[in-house]
Amino acid sequence: MKKLFAEFKKFISKGNVLDMAVGVIIGSAFSSIVNSLVKDVITPVISLITGGTDLTDLKIVLKPEVLDELGEVVVTPALTLNYGAFIQAIINFLLIAITVFLFVKVVAKIQKTLDFNATTKENIQKKLDNDEALNAIEQKWMQRMEKRDPANLPKKTVAPPPPAPAEPSSTDKLLMQILDELKKD
Repeated sequence: MKKLFAEFKKFISKGNVLDMAVGVIIGSAFSSIVNSLVKDVITPVISLITGGTDLTDLKIVLKPEVLDELGEVVVTPALTLNYGAFIQAIINFLLIAITVFLFVKVVAKIQKTLDFNATTKENIQKKLDNDEALNAIEQKWMQRMEKRDPANLPKKTVAPPPPAPAEPSSTDKLLMQILDELKKD
């Protein structure tokens, strides 16, 4: 039992499980947004195009309902083939699939742009540090970024100047004077 508990603890503590839990929570929140988009925005437009017909009401009555002798109370409900609800479910699925697809495309495009900008900035910084020429794409990128955020542009790093020579000590000065005198003689 302890071994099973230890394995379970190891499984739960892995990052993948936590990532999956976050994904499920975000997925369920995103699902309600997409469902609202389909139900409250797209379906009314489709209903307008189809002349106000609600697809979920479309059905074929296989066996009519049976009423009591007075005709007021349903004794046996009707047996119906609700093909309209099935068609609506297919439309909902397709609309949700298209919405998710477009959302994923937008996120991928944003991620690609961020990755491109980071990589380009690194490459330009390396070229500037090595006194290499920038190609046309890199020059255009620099111009575009200069308009957006000039403070975030790659800059040529200037090596610090070499330290100034230290002032010779009094002993060194004396030795240099003696050496100069000896050279004169």
